[in-house]
Amino acid sequence: MFKNGMFANEEESIYGPNAWIDTYDLHGQFPDGKWLQCSYGMLNEIVLSKHLDDGVTACTIRGRKGDKAGQNVFSVECR
Repeated sequence: MFKNGMFANEEESIYGPNAWIDTYDLHGQFPDGKWLQCSYGMLNEIVLSKHLDDGVTACTIRGRKGDKAGQNVFSVECR
């Protein structure tokens, strides 16, 4: 999560051996709008971005290791 070219404030992080949860605070001004960006590959060869509604105040990202080598499974909830 980015704010003015920098990461938004991270409210909370929970890490376990096979899973993690990160929550980002999106209150405040975002002159260029609020965006969610996911990068994939060793050199970020693929980047997917989504514009978020201005009313979004927080996003929680949950991840866990997948069944296959190097696989991760994510869910994103913005509210």
